[in-house]
Amino acid sequence: MTGILEQPLTKALSIDEVATTLIVDDDEHDRSMLADIVTSFKPAIAPRQFGNGLELMQYLSYLSEDYFPKLIFLDLRMPIWDGIRTLKALESEPKYAHIKVYIVSQSDTPHEVALSIRSGAKDFIVKPTTESQAVPFTERIRSIVEQTTSVMA
Repeated sequence: MTGILEQPLTKALSIDEVATTLIVDDDEHDRSMLADIVTSFKPAIAPRQFGNGLELMQYLSYLSEDYFPKLIFLDLRMPIWDGIRTLKALESEPKYAHIKVYIVSQSDTPHEVALSIRSGAKDFIVKPTTESQAVPFTERIRSIVEQTTSVMA
């Protein structure tokens, strides 16, 4: 299976190749939806996208701490490395402590929400499944990005 990374990373990335917002989701449509929401009101932010948590962790391993992202939107259920495994990997490394990670999932069982928060997620956001849920979802994502980018300024 080929991942989102077209080529394995072999060197530290330059500032031009680094994104402050990352999206990790195995569903290409959901990744694109989130990226479109972010760039629709913050055109300067071009989120980097990954298909699973392992790809994310490989990407982060090539960044110097000065270029770590500020924000990650992370799906819960993915192949290879799911959201919980990825959260635990991020939590195990103190250097990632400042990164705000939000779980974005269609599943919202009380157990999964609680486990996500215990594992290090800042919050749990349910993906919209109806048109009436799309506006509140978009507003929530906008608010998170606004708060995060205002801290960066």
